[in-house]
Amino acid sequence: MGASGYLLLTTAAGVGLAFQAVINARLSMALGNPFWATVVQIFVGLVLLSVIIAVTRQSVPVIALSQQPWWIWTGGVLGAAYVLTLIVSTRPINNLALMLATVIVGQTIAALLIDHFGWFGLAVHRLTVPRALGVVLLLAGVLLIRWR
Repeated sequence: MGASGYLLLTTAAGVGLAFQAVINARLSMALGNPFWATVVQIFVGLVLLSVIIAVTRQSVPVIALSQQPWWIWTGGVLGAAYVLTLIVSTRPINNLALMLATVIVGQTIAALLIDHFGWFGLAVHRLTVPRALGVVLLLAGVLLIRWR
């Protein structure tokens, strides 16, 4: 798959995140607790992935834990925190477009820093005026979405 295919795939993932926020907020209402809603959401994903692994006969990875950086295990914590944050924020913000626009601004700012410094072994892409302007335009988008 070429770069365009992956851009389409990530766009589809973004579509899924919008639906996920609303669905998980409703799950939280049904369960009466955002923490349990987060647990259920992650558990359902775990079951689905376990079935896919079994059906596709994926081998169990073997890694030397001592040779890996400590931070490779933090993705699950960040993922759970993200899901929980969306669950507790969807109803109070009551504007899905605004909520997800602010998520995108945060992601983009973090991504620009990661790119600029080449953190986590990624290629360096220095912060330039056009890239910084991109964040300013995203912030303007948040203000326009919020404007009534």
